[in-house]
Amino acid sequence: MTELPAELVKHVSAILGSRGVAWLDTLPQFVADLQLEWSIEVEEPFAAGEFNFVAAATRIDGEPVVLKIAPPYDDGEFLREAEFLRHRDGRGAVTLLAQDIGRRAILIERAFPGRNLAEIFTGAELNAIGPAIDILHSIAEPAPNDLLNVKTVDDWFGGLRGFEGTAFPADYAVKALDL
Repeated sequence: MTELPAELVKHVSAILGSRGVAWLDTLPQFVADLQLEWSIEVEEPFAAGEFNFVAAATRIDGEPVVLKIAPPYDDGEFLREAEFLRHRDGRGAVTLLAQDIGRRAILIERAFPGRNLAEIFTGAELNAIGPAIDILHSIAEPAPNDLLNVKTVDDWFGGLRGFEGTAFPADYAVKALDL
């Protein structure tokens, strides 16, 4: 790994301060350890990774996968993501292949073409709303009975409103709240 995406460094440092900088410093060792433990070869991180380390990788058998490592954010969202993928078990979402809770890492099936809506709709972001809604409808199902690990939309927006007083770029938060 030669260099981390600038936006990842910027956001993790702004949101977590010195704790984020320390995590960024340990990240190369996490990646090296996970390569050995999960028998994967990790490529350069995706340039669009802004809040988590995300990189394509290949398993020893040639299977393309993705490694995602979350910074030590306090919201526990990475646990909810892993639980969601485990629950979906490949139905309408990529398959969760491995998880390391201590390193806040997951290994998931790689979906191709592998471009996200922000990349596809650069310069025409509002056009992404329809496809995003279609995707959400395709995976919608009743909420689980145990809501302990579920983050509600109100909770998510509450966290987004907490940007004030931090180094997180205010224009991002304001734009998202306006939308």
